Amino acid sequence: MAEVSIPDVSQVLTLSDTEYFVDNGQPHLVVFCPESVANIDVLKEGERLSEKWKQYGHGEDVPLVVDFVYKDGGKLKTRAFARAGCIELLACGTGTVAVALCNVVHSRRNGLGNMEEEAGKRQKQIVDWSIGQLCLEFCKKGNSYTNLKLQGTATPVFSGIFTDI
Repeated sequence: MAEVSIPDVSQVLTLSDTEYFVDNGQPHLVVFCPESVANIDVLKEGERLSEKWKQYGHGEDVPLVVDFVYKDGGKLKTRAFARAGCIELLACGTGTVAVALCNVVHSRRNGLGNMEEEAGKRQKQIVDWSIGQLCLEFCKKGNSYTNLKLQGTATPVFSGIFTDI
């Protein structure tokens, strides 16, 4: 299993009861869904939410990723839409970070989190993607998240040599 250190994240913004924003080097709109993400038309809903995002004053040049999350017991089942390219992502490292951190805020807002237990204590969240799981370990200090470590398996999907044309 590979492990990558991720820069600290200073805050998670709450936009509504189900929508959150985090920029961890890649802007993410995280949406918690009331039913399985398997039933979502990710391209259609992702495009719709990207248009909504523009209303917040962000232009075409912001490469927003929309993460759809369904909490199935303790699992965070996730699918994502990338506005750059208008595609569904099969897994996403920055999305795993965004989903895990937004889940801390979302759980606390819904009475499922304990701030005393969270403060300064190492936490671990696993995010399920279509092609596997990624895990984020982190510490919460105030509104910030520190010592982030992303873990998961990595499989080469392409190798080749680029040449000048």
